[in-house]
Amino acid sequence: MPGSPARRYGCRTFAAGDRTAAVVSQPAAPSDTQPLPPDQDPSPGRIQVSGSIATDTRWSAATVAVVGDVRVEDGVTLSIAPGVRVEFQGHYRLDVAGTLHAVGTPQRRILFTSAEPGLFAIDRSTLGCWNGIHFEGTRATNAASHLAWCVLEYSKATGTENRPYPYAGGALSVVDFSKLTVESCILRHNLAQYGGALFLYRNAAPRILGNLIVDNHALTNAAALYCGYSQPMLVNNTIAANSIHNAAAPFEETCAILCFLSKPLLVNNILHDNAAVVPVAHGQLWGGKAYYVRNNAIERYPAIGGNFPHEPLFVDPQGGDWRLRWGSPCVDAGTDPGPVAPSRASDLAGSPLPVDGDLDRVEQVDIGALELVPLALRGRPVVGSRIALELLGPVGASARLYATRGGTLPVPLRTRYGELDLDPQRLLPLGLTVTSGGPAALIPLALPPDPGAVGSSFAFQALVDPVSPLSGPAWTNALEVTLQAGPP
Repeated sequence: MPGSPARRYGCRTFAAGDRTAAVVSQPAAPSDTQPLPPDQDPSPGRIQVSGSIATDTRWSAATVAVVGDVRVEDGVTLSIAPGVRVEFQGHYRLDVAGTLHAVGTPQRRILFTSAEPGLFAIDRSTLGCWNGIHFEGTRATNAASHLAWCVLEYSKATGTENRPYPYAGGALSVVDFSKLTVESCILRHNLAQYGGALFLYRNAAPRILGNLIVDNHALTNAAALYCGYSQPMLVNNTIAANSIHNAAAPFEETCAILCFLSKPLLVNNILHDNAAVVPVAHGQLWGGKAYYVRNNAIERYPAIGGNFPHEPLFVDPQGGDWRLRWGSPCVDAGTDPGPVAPSRASDLAGSPLPVDGDLDRVEQVDIGALELVPLALRGRPVVGSRIALELLGPVGASARLYATRGGTLPVPLRTRYGELDLDPQRLLPLGLTVTSGGPAALIPLALPPDPGAVGSSFAFQALVDPVSPLSGPAWTNALEVTLQAGPP
């Protein structure tokens, strides 16, 4: 096919060169939550847990099988290592009266899931599901809780549990508690009567940052989030394809986020394609205060306060790829949420922020949880394997790819084409390709088979020309790759 990168580049092989400090490689797609290979598990084996946790505890086994309700007592911290699979063997819950520290990495997410997800159904049954994580009346004297790079899936609030609000918050319930940050997590395939994924109530003010909240279900209302009497912060979340199954009450108002006597701060979020089965009076957001709702992409929402209703243009939502396509109005459209919000160092996939996604030579965050990264890596950089670089750009734009041995420069060079992160004295031109503006151009590379190359690093950057008639050529982001050991 004309312009095919495979025809222009062939498959280049890199010889092992200078060994430099390890760098972070592009992570796997965020939908990849399979258990890690045995040699990468935090520790081998499987443990069973239930009941009270009365002393500080760390879960680090590859699989933690939850065989009964678990309660983290007041003043106690439960820590969970990256890559752990927390597998609930029944409709059990995790109550946190103390502190929960579940911080994974983009490559090693912590998975909270059901032992039998194949039995999960969109109803009030308790088959194939667990009963969520609950911060309900947790004392503020405890250390702050933190969930990052976790996946919460196949959980239900069925209305039958012995707790104050058993019908709300499919995966996460926060009541009268604020010292919680949930960031760069995936909440999917959860169900409740109200708040398919989250329930925030009575002075709950957690920080909800950079999460992907998709394919959750509410039986009555609030497909994604129910917020009552609370002041949470929601920044850079992608909230899409959540559903309300309202056939029994088709004429009541429905929404994805319901705010009842609440003042949630919503900045840089995507709210799209959240739907009711019977969409008589449906919207994406109900009860939000205009002063606190700023710079979001919200379907059918008034274009005020920097908000806009345009389609975000996801790559492949049916296939679970919630990245933004080239030309999305959400790219480089984010704004500073203000001093009350912490700055995010990376997006949901681990890409450093900010990224110049539209190649206008100005680095600015996108709206939503996933940045458009013009130059990315496909595959795991194992010695002797084949990988591909993924390059995005305008239709018909030519792009020249360059590489250097070693990492990027400590301080980028400012050029008339934007920032150059590669050492100009060591640039190796790899060839020319043409970007399509649609599916990314894939540039195949063969990595050296020598085991001694493990730890060697390479850096890549592309010069795209022209981005537009006015802006001219622009450097993409730099991509650093360190060769790893393992089967090719």
